[in-house]
Amino acid sequence: MSNQSAIEVSPYSFEKGYRHIPQIHQADAIQDLMVFLKITSVSNLYRRMRGEVEPKVSEKEGIERIINGKYKVAKKNIWGA
Repeated sequence: MSNQSAIEVSPYSFEKGYRHIPQIHQADAIQDLMVFLKITSVSNLYRRMRGEVEPKVSEKEGIERIINGKYKVAKKNIWGA
């Protein structure tokens, strides 16, 4: 039996915020985020979403504007674990 440690969530991850978006709006949110971040592949967006790429301050503010402003997810529920 192996001892698995908990997976650490990056403080730059906004996957938590994405999960708070109602499923009916998630495809639109993906498109909004990809356009804003100038990303052309979903896999690169998921890397960003998991926090593997540290966002610039302007990107952080834009991500919050999309997730909080458009999809009404509380700011406290956007970043981290």
